[in-house]
Amino acid sequence: MCVSADVPRTLLTLLPLLLLSSVLEAKMRAVSSRITPVVREIARVPTPVAALAEAPDGLLFAGRDVGVLGADGGISIIARGVFATSVAAGPGGNSYWMTTSPGPIVRLAEGRLESFPVNGAPHGIVAGSDGNFWFIRIGGIGRITPDGTVHELATPAELGTPVAVIRGIDGAMLVAGHRAVARVVADGVYDVLPTTQWFVRRMPSTGFSGMAQTPDGAIWFGIPTEARTSGFATGGAIVHTTTRFEAASGLQLAFFCSPVHLTPAPDGSLWFVEENFFYAPLFIERTLVGRRPNGSVERYPLGTGSTALMVDRAGAVWIAVNDAEGRSATIARLQPR
Repeated sequence: MCVSADVPRTLLTLLPLLLLSSVLEAKMRAVSSRITPVVREIARVPTPVAALAEAPDGLLFAGRDVGVLGADGGISIIARGVFATSVAAGPGGNSYWMTTSPGPIVRLAEGRLESFPVNGAPHGIVAGSDGNFWFIRIGGIGRITPDGTVHELATPAELGTPVAVIRGIDGAMLVAGHRAVARVVADGVYDVLPTTQWFVRRMPSTGFSGMAQTPDGAIWFGIPTEARTSGFATGGAIVHTTTRFEAASGLQLAFFCSPVHLTPAPDGSLWFVEENFFYAPLFIERTLVGRRPNGSVERYPLGTGSTALMVDRAGAVWIAVNDAEGRSATIARLQPR
């Protein structure tokens, strides 16, 4: 590119920034609301969505408001102003238990909301095999019984801050901490597996970002991308271990990408959302990724909105992508193969 000597020096200084800005603006327009045609768009709902769950008559979506997307595509809002962060369905889909920001656990049953105070900002609620609902919180984990009785449980110091709790395929509850994973043996009793071998040459602040267990018994963990002030970064990764807590090899993801929303499928696939921070802080590009049991990987661009992910019992993958303004979300479905 040739520039006249008469161009002011200030403009010469700004030209690289202007060029970069135009490139990034074009990139943002291209991906800001994109959902690949392979993933079928089902509906647009009038609330941001943070969590999804199966409902007897369709799909339950939960965020600022809670509603149901019916099998016929109809949308009904059943509760407003909830600000749910996670949701778990009760037996038979007769009730839904949700953590909210910043406060209580709420139960939605027969169109009514009931609140149950919990200390430590509860999050990540799941249904346990014991009929209770388990969640993580600051300083430990907890469970709430179907009648609303809350039990707050401490976790071992070596586990660090809990980041996820799931029900294992053997019915035991598994808890992922900062750099360790534990099986709940009884109240206050844990079988802990340190996993420091997965964090060699990583920053002390880097720990697990999520956990899932596939039907073959493998337990999968997400590790986020590290961005350093020096300008260098260590890419995100997914690693796994066996049901016997024996460390196994890890699956390395693309540079600059962080895996979130790890979700197992009935066929043994592992689904997650990959967050590409290359353009941060301007925006984060997200991709739906599926790892099949044979090791093959499928990728479906989603755009830049925050997401929620769920796989139903039939194996269909559901994804919610929020708009940039945080006012609504697009719900889409990837049919099982």
